[in-house]
Amino acid sequence: MEAIGVNLGANIKYVSRNQLLLNKAEAFLLRRNLKTRDAYDAMDLLTKGASLTGTLKNHLEDMLSGEFDADRIQERIKQVDAKRCRAELKDKLPDEVYRNLEELDFQPLRDALTKIFHEWL
Repeated sequence: MEAIGVNLGANIKYVSRNQLLLNKAEAFLLRRNLKTRDAYDAMDLLTKGASLTGTLKNHLEDMLSGEFDADRIQERIKQVDAKRCRAELKDKLPDEVYRNLEELDFQPLRDALTKIFHEWL
């Protein structure tokens, strides 16, 4: 990056959206206590064009292998219910965003997770 108005530059390291999506998918499954924020973040990343392909998909597949079968993944997704979402997301999301999700019974969050894990369900 170049600084505007001065002759300076800086190297900034950042993680790609795709890598963040992988991290959120892993966190969603591996956290001891499920956090609906992981589901929301995964949905948000998907809507911004993130995807799991190539080595990222392979990494997720390796992590799932032997640890998470379809039933276990589906059970985790079902835990993203209205009660848990209200408790965890109501005070963290902008009112309009939260209301839209609540009106849909938070189904977009579960849909996003299903999209991420569809090959293993």
